[in-house]
Amino acid sequence: MDQQGYEYINSGVITEKSPVHSLSVEENALGHPDRPDSAEHLTSADHQQEWQQAMEHGFNLDIVLLRHFGTAQGLVRQGPIIHKLAPNSTGTRPRRAHPCVQGISIWRPIRGGLGAENGLFKVYPGSQGIRTDNELRDSQISTLEIRIRADQIFIAHGGLWIEEGNGNGILMWMGVSVDIIGLHIDQYCLPFVAGAYNASRFLSRTVPPGLVKAETQATLADSFFPQERLVMAGNHRSDTADAFLRSAIPYTSRILEYFTNLDPTGLILAACPAGEDPRLAFLTVDRGTDLRKWFLRALAVRYLIRRYHSRGGTLEDFIRADGLPKTSRLINTIRHGKKLYWIELSLRKPGIWITLLNVMSRLDHITWEEVFSIPDSIHRYPTLLEIPEEWSPLMEGCSQLLGSLAPPGASDGCVTPGQSFD
Repeated sequence: MDQQGYEYINSGVITEKSPVHSLSVEENALGHPDRPDSAEHLTSADHQQEWQQAMEHGFNLDIVLLRHFGTAQGLVRQGPIIHKLAPNSTGTRPRRAHPCVQGISIWRPIRGGLGAENGLFKVYPGSQGIRTDNELRDSQISTLEIRIRADQIFIAHGGLWIEEGNGNGILMWMGVSVDIIGLHIDQYCLPFVAGAYNASRFLSRTVPPGLVKAETQATLADSFFPQERLVMAGNHRSDTADAFLRSAIPYTSRILEYFTNLDPTGLILAACPAGEDPRLAFLTVDRGTDLRKWFLRALAVRYLIRRYHSRGGTLEDFIRADGLPKTSRLINTIRHGKKLYWIELSLRKPGIWITLLNVMSRLDHITWEEVFSIPDSIHRYPTLLEIPEEWSPLMEGCSQLLGSLAPPGASDGCVTPGQSFD
């Protein structure tokens, strides 16, 4: 795949009854000419296990990932998605195989082999290093028709350029990348991928946030955090820190199951329709026991704390400059969120926000003296340390995506017109 940018793997035809039945039922909902409102694509939300089983049938995905990424761990997966090959309403044009140019896309037929006569896309061999469609035209690389047999999968380098076709073919797609795709979806993204992740609004972007330099890492050496360490050896408050950490352990398996390989792009964008302020929408979700809502709230709190930290000044100055409502709920959320942010910086693990999702609210009842002992105490609970190591890049990427959705007043220091302060 290094030179051409794609490869075939013989995987055999799917024969297991469960995924075959699931795929057949869903396939019937796609692209009927006499039903203009029929779906262009279908996601695996209700059939994740069956679709994943079908996608990985007959080949070792981990070996593919090791060969391309050098690891099978800590990666983000998208899909599986079933999509029809008829072009999107945005028209036919050259697209990249995956939003992340360093990612990979995997396609599998689910109803016999596919070729140009079914609308299968063409490829531009060796084009994975080309950045824009203008450069692609200048390269004079010609398109090549491909065919995927029923017993094959087709794997493409994320940066490979392909040309959409027009036909009645149906494929199953899966993506794998290091970054979340929300940071990279732009005008060259395949429309069905953007649609499946609630990101069609990004198909007009020319410079996705993933190409913008991320913020530099903050430090503890400033007046943003209390500087005195009042915890003494044998102080009973360290027991309170231990109790806080112990309370997080029963939830780790549930968090691990949900977040492993997850790309939260669709979750974030679905919770923030275009035109809404995600900072406030995520803070006011009714959390209950829903991990997704815990995550959205943690994401918003971390985003606000980081902006407050980088701006400096008083909390009231920050709230005014960012056009936020001056409410006691918001003020308390930011003040107590500083504690988890201090823990993150002390450990240098942004993923600690995911590890402690279920107990974040308990920091309201822990003093700073107790917080200062947590970076030492947490080493007695290796389960809590292992998780953030893998998910720190995920948390950073989600924070960057949230920042790209924030209203203009949150980035230029202007107060939102008509903003009132109670």
